[in-house]
Amino acid sequence: MPNDLYSIFLLITLVLLAAVLFIYSIQRFEIAVLLILLAPLLAAIFIPNNASADADSEVGLSSYVKNGIPLMMAIVSIIKYFQYWYMHRGRIPLYLGILSIIVIFALISTTYSIDPDITFIRSIKFFILFLFLIGFYYWIIKEGQTHTFFNTLYIYAIIFIAINLIVIIAMPGKAWWWVAPDRLQGALSHPNDLGGECALIYPVLLWKYAKLKEGESKIFIISCFIIITAFLLLTGSRTSILLSGASVGLWFLFSGKKVQILIWFLALSLALAVLITFTPANLQRGDQDLTTLTGRQDFWSGAITLILERPYTGYGFNVEGKIWEDPRFYDPKLTLWSGSSKTSLHNGYISIAVGLGIVGLVIWVFILFLPIFKIKKKYLNDDFNVALTIMVMLFLSNFVEASIGANTFIFWLSWVIVGIYTFDKLPEKEERKEQNAYAY
Repeated sequence: MPNDLYSIFLLITLVLLAAVLFIYSIQRFEIAVLLILLAPLLAAIFIPNNASADADSEVGLSSYVKNGIPLMMAIVSIIKYFQYWYMHRGRIPLYLGILSIIVIFALISTTYSIDPDITFIRSIKFFILFLFLIGFYYWIIKEGQTHTFFNTLYIYAIIFIAINLIVIIAMPGKAWWWVAPDRLQGALSHPNDLGGECALIYPVLLWKYAKLKEGESKIFIISCFIIITAFLLLTGSRTSILLSGASVGLWFLFSGKKVQILIWFLALSLALAVLITFTPANLQRGDQDLTTLTGRQDFWSGAITLILERPYTGYGFNVEGKIWEDPRFYDPKLTLWSGSSKTSLHNGYISIAVGLGIVGLVIWVFILFLPIFKIKKKYLNDDFNVALTIMVMLFLSNFVEASIGANTFIFWLSWVIVGIYTFDKLPEKEERKEQNAYAY
């Protein structure tokens, strides 16, 4: 009975909290943005640090948080979309319209998928993301500037750092990966996930640093840089370390800081030379070199073979490693070839080709790169640069990890920001006043 009362009390508390956040998110949409960014982090806290890691099909507190928050915020976004009806009269921008083609394609692929349950779940997640992006787009247009969004990203970065520090101190059994106890995963469920988030936080902190006014203290932001660098090195995620270096370099490049680029390049080259010469234990992968792809090229080759056997439709959206059930490739001794939809192909572009075929891949790549086709030098400013840095960094990461998907909220939000700069025009202050005169 006490356990039942506790469960009922917890459920009522969560429902009330969700109701308050829902209402407040309608009034302040940046809260919805913050919550949808935090959803994967909050969900990962409840994932056990053992072999029974979270899966899309499993029901539990982690699943409720991971899927419930985006669904709730998507409903908030639809409400905002109708509140902004006077602005658009039912229209959506071209690049979001083209993105809907892939969403529909993904949903249709459920009918022939080799794992229809997983395809349906992940397609619905993609659809929920799409709904959120529509409201987010018109919120940015209504705001007339992007500073609020990037300040929300900065708040997310601070919360991310704080939660991981708490987990490291209070929950060390969760913080260190069960497979390799010398690799830090923090509140997340894999060291690579923590490393990837650190790489994304670098340009956000650089943006905030650039926004500091003369006389304002820089100590806090410098401390954040130091902490995420420590996180990054402790994860032992080689891809994330390289991407972090690339993200800082891209920020300097897009900001036109030539001296900083040169200094950063020299420092990064020196750091890589030291790591290659004195490779820490958490960066080693058995007896393989630091620069090895740890067998990725073998299953990329196998995946391409299977793609060519079903080039037009693919095997179903995001079926991932399920294709290794093919007896020509299946090897029960190797987890990467285990024939499970939970297993990543470690290449987001190949993953889309496997799921939706070559035609789907062509549409997907076109959609991803569409916002940068019309980039001009006049767009380069701090807000645009950080969005572009995040986009390009994840373009690169997607070659060795499945870095762009339905749960990569920060990518798609940045993608919309870049699209607004290159395809649309943010209204001037007078135009926003006129719009507000017709607002609800």
